Amino acid sequence: MVTLDETTLRQNAGYSGGGIAALAAEVALTDSLLDANAASGDGHGGGLYLKDVTATLSETDLTANAAGYGGGQMCIRDSTRSTPSMIASGDSLVM
Repeated sequence: MVTLDETTLRQNAGYSGGGIAALAAEVALTDSLLDANAASGDGHGGGLYLKDVTATLSETDLTANAAGYGGGQMCIRDSTRSTPSMIASGDSLVM
């Protein structure tokens, strides 16, 4: 399991999941911020990209993230998620 608590990920870039990319994992984000991250080219999920993941996001903000294709804030595929008190503003979410 990957756990991030009181973490800020800002101005990162990657093909999919500029802030975080997780595949076939368990992820927990608490009291965290993903801000101004970008998925390059036609990548998915500027702030967060999850595929085949069990995820819990609590008191976590996703702001000003961008992606060339699908879900500037986050893209979740074939995953289970729990999102108590998650705030996403700006671009779209794809789930």
